[in-house]
Amino acid sequence: MPSESLKKMIFPCLEETRASTFAKPERERDVATQAFLDLLEWFRTVILQDAVFLRLKFSSLKLWMSPPFNNVLFDEFAKCLLHEASHGQDPLFVQIANVQPLIARAMQDQHRNTLATMDTYHQSTHSEIAQLNVQMNTCLDSMRPMSTFLHRLSTPRGIQMHTQLNLVDEDIVVANMVSGSNESPAKLPIVAGLLEEPTDSEVVEQYRLDNGITTIIRLWEEYDKGIVSKIGMPQGPSIRELDSKFGAKWRKQENYRKAYTRRRHIWEAIIHATVNLDMPSDIIAEKMERWQLNHGYSLQKINQMLFEVTRGASPLWGEKDIGLRHIV
Repeated sequence: MPSESLKKMIFPCLEETRASTFAKPERERDVATQAFLDLLEWFRTVILQDAVFLRLKFSSLKLWMSPPFNNVLFDEFAKCLLHEASHGQDPLFVQIANVQPLIARAMQDQHRNTLATMDTYHQSTHSEIAQLNVQMNTCLDSMRPMSTFLHRLSTPRGIQMHTQLNLVDEDIVVANMVSGSNESPAKLPIVAGLLEEPTDSEVVEQYRLDNGITTIIRLWEEYDKGIVSKIGMPQGPSIRELDSKFGAKWRKQENYRKAYTRRRHIWEAIIHATVNLDMPSDIIAEKMERWQLNHGYSLQKINQMLFEVTRGASPLWGEKDIGLRHIV
């Protein structure tokens, strides 16, 4: 039998047409169309088998210089078919010996894919650890004024304190403190904590997307279910839930809005492909991530490419995302 790769060179649009047919609701499918596609599938094998013997008899035809008859896969198939026609099928041990190189190539490809996936996750973990160190250092810096204040408070003379509350970036309360009567005034900023959100229904808490995400699977998880972005923190809300409940109110701040814009076309593409291919969204995200790893694209690059598609560029995975079905 010819290999699948060789057969697909005959009627190359057959799989795409079949997928397009099965993508329709069952009541709209044409039985005659499906039967015709099955006939073409059978013709693939018949054409290739007959071509082997026709090439021997009419070797001067220019047809044999055209694909797929000038392909090395066809030469291998022809050699095996002619051998079987003359001597019968090879013994089992000969067949095993012939298939070993194919297994070796498949294992090598799988090994490369595994190494690429491990490297991606390693880089992601390294980035998250670096961000955690920065956040810990920032936290320690914010605690130093409180340490100084408590030290002065523990002295026998104590301190005289006048407090003024001010709002600064990210809703942090700062208390300005003035030291004892015999010393010159010194303002010591003390971080008191995060402000509680007002109960006014018009005020919506702002949420920042995790800028440490580098993979499509992780990005889809944040959109669909919410993630734990920092160690020891509770799971954040899903972007889908925030959009449904608050619209754009939860990302009014410019940096939050920009982070959303740099990612939105990716999860919108996952949603559209889920409908087009009638497959679970998690599987679609996995296929897109394998495509991302194969091309070495960043999330920002993919988002920009998808944005160009909305403006008229060619689809990344063909009409109705049919190309994603072939990514394994």
